[in-house]
Amino acid sequence: RPHEVRARQGSGRPAALQLIEENDLKHNANEKRGYLGESYSLIFESTGKRKVSDDLFRFDHSELGRFSLLMIAVGRSGKRFEAVVNRVAPRHASRSAD
Repeated sequence: RPHEVRARQGSGRPAALQLIEENDLKHNANEKRGYLGESYSLIFESTGKRKVSDDLFRFDHSELGRFSLLMIAVGRSGKRFEAVVNRVAPRHASRSAD
């Protein structure tokens, strides 16, 4: 089910966006090399009349708090934007050697 969100583009007015797709970008090679984390992309569609362009968008979400995402236009419609989240870090040894 699509999820409606509002985000500010730069210092402008809020833009109406709809989260329409989530894609897992997990790479097994990262885990084999000792990296853990999450990688995914989010596809949003502009639902308002206001023109939206590639930019850093500021979100204020009731559950996730405040955060920013760089969103880049994808496709030919000019209304869809993708944000890639790549939170991967080296796995640290959690216990000492015996």
